[in-house]
Amino acid sequence: MNSKRVILLRSIDMLPDPRVEKYVDYYKKNNVGYTLVGWNRSNKDLKKDNTLYFNCPAGFGDGMGNVKNILRFNKFLFKVLTKKRKEYDVIHACDFDTVLPALFAKLLWRKRVVFDIFDWYTDSRDISNSFVSGCVKFLEKVALRLSDYVIICDEERKAQLPLTLSDDKLKVMPNIPSFDASYAQCNAVKSDSTYIVKVSYVGILGGGRGLDNMLEFFAENKQYRLDIAGFGELYDLVVKYANRCDNIVYHGKVSYSDSLKIMHDSDLIFAMYYKINRNHIFAAPNKYYEGLFLGRPIVTTEGTSIGNKTEKYHTGFVIGEDVDSIKKLFSSIDKKMIEEYGINAKTLWNAKYIDYINDFMANEYTKMIS
Repeated sequence: MNSKRVILLRSIDMLPDPRVEKYVDYYKKNNVGYTLVGWNRSNKDLKKDNTLYFNCPAGFGDGMGNVKNILRFNKFLFKVLTKKRKEYDVIHACDFDTVLPALFAKLLWRKRVVFDIFDWYTDSRDISNSFVSGCVKFLEKVALRLSDYVIICDEERKAQLPLTLSDDKLKVMPNIPSFDASYAQCNAVKSDSTYIVKVSYVGILGGGRGLDNMLEFFAENKQYRLDIAGFGELYDLVVKYANRCDNIVYHGKVSYSDSLKIMHDSDLIFAMYYKINRNHIFAAPNKYYEGLFLGRPIVTTEGTSIGNKTEKYHTGFVIGEDVDSIKKLFSSIDKKMIEEYGINAKTLWNAKYIDYINDFMANEYTKMIS
């Protein structure tokens, strides 16, 4: 394989970053020379192999308040790309945060640019200034046109793009986690006669994910059990309910292997993405693939990308965004139905996704960087 040298740009520290790690694994296995460039927002003394950092304290989701830092970060990226221009052939730019310096390098030194869209910028951020929003949307179109390849994380995200790109240019690499194969051999849910159905939620304890409605429902229906793990702005609310209700168990912030165990030991996985956030309509979360891999049906939101796939393949239950929708769901399902949907989930995993990442890297990504 005649691979070129790659420099990958990301606006976080990548500690960890599962999607980036897939590319790093590929580089190592195929002896591809690579450099990572990230943003150390914590300003701690971070170390990661083959990685350069822009050290500047900053938060996430600060909107217009972070514009100055983003511009400084882009200036840093361009300096790195300039200084190392003889040490790379391909720039792998992750999201709009990093693509503009990459495109300047393409125009100046004929570098190839792979534009990897983890989240579409103007849909995932609240840009209240209409002039700024208009400028960003224009630059997003420019980035799509000028990039040599574009990668998105879900087939349905094609509808999110303002341009139609050819199949040769636009590729899809889903957010499929790297799983421990031992979980694949154990699919049965542990029997627990105390509860009719056991439900798990593992992830960000934030708004727009139905957590408040879910907690309200389980507090009033003690025949069902809810296991929650994660951390975020609704931490205090979760702890309050967990302290008050024996059927709501909060596990704190857990490792990835423990999060898989919690989901594995449940009957249903809760994965709601409320459409008040436009980016949630196109959400392509790990949780969808975790449910398929574990053979567990998910409960998710109607009218979303994840909801459409769940309905199409009968791998879970799709509901509205209020408490009544949760009540209707639990009054209409039983263990037999849950088991059937779980079998559908595992069947889809084995048929479509079990080798997806390896095939993508071998057949698509190899072409992009060769």
